[in-house]
Amino acid sequence: ELIPHGEFTSVEGNLFDFRKARPFICDLSSDPVLGKRGCYDENFVLNGEGFRCVSTLYSEKTGILLETYTDQPGMQIYTGNPRGIALETQNFPNAVNCPDYPSAVLRSGACYHTQTIYQFAIKENVL
Repeated sequence: ELIPHGEFTSVEGNLFDFRKARPFICDLSSDPVLGKRGCYDENFVLNGEGFRCVSTLYSEKTGILLETYTDQPGMQIYTGNPRGIALETQNFPNAVNCPDYPSAVLRSGACYHTQTIYQFAIKENVL
């Protein structure tokens, strides 16, 4: 059920829209898929190209800030609501069968290199 088949879906105005800061863990029951599953387990198409910052997470409670930098086109986001989150930078799942996705084929003898950095900081003046 979770394997993409070549389609891209807009995040505008739904629970998948993280383009502006908002609480990540929230009531998922308003979405038919997320409400049934109770967590996120989605691959997001990341804006931009090359090595760039693709996500920022911040906890007002702890003051911990996490920024994710990558050169990958996608990020799988999985939550074990409400206890944790996994941010997995990657190519798109099922890319080998979807011609509109970036190629995930690695030919014999070719080199593959990708880079992801998870940068942590602690902001002062936490609650």
